[in-house]
Amino acid sequence: MAGRGGLRPNSGRKVGSQNKATIERLKRAEIEMTQARESGKKLAKDVLEEFMMLFAGMAAQSQPIPEGMPVPPGRKPNEKTFEKYARLAVETAADLAKYQSPTFKAIAVAMAPDFPRQPQPGGGKVLELPRDAISRSRLYQKIVNGK
Repeated sequence: MAGRGGLRPNSGRKVGSQNKATIERLKRAEIEMTQARESGKKLAKDVLEEFMMLFAGMAAQSQPIPEGMPVPPGRKPNEKTFEKYARLAVETAADLAKYQSPTFKAIAVAMAPDFPRQPQPGGGKVLELPRDAISRSRLYQKIVNGK
């Protein structure tokens, strides 16, 4: 069968399965993570999370209090200090988010290119669609309603 060109049935990897190099990389990464945990080393994401919580706590301790409210024990309201630690907490949280949440990518939608439409085989009617959405929706309504 190989002489005819093309693939033999049931040959090669199944769609979506990992190749040998990927499997080997995953095994090495798993071994490294296990060794790091056993030796007591923290992963970078764990360190980021600890600092995020630390900065958030420090920001909360120095958070300004509205006028007329008594200062709770242990709080030292200071706007500059609050701003500093709040900024650090947000920056650390942004760095940590890469490891905790999926990322979403923008999808670009391009307008159809302007070129003359060719008549369809069989004499089908070709409609030129308006460029703005309102006019397109009106045309759609006319077609649906049979006008």
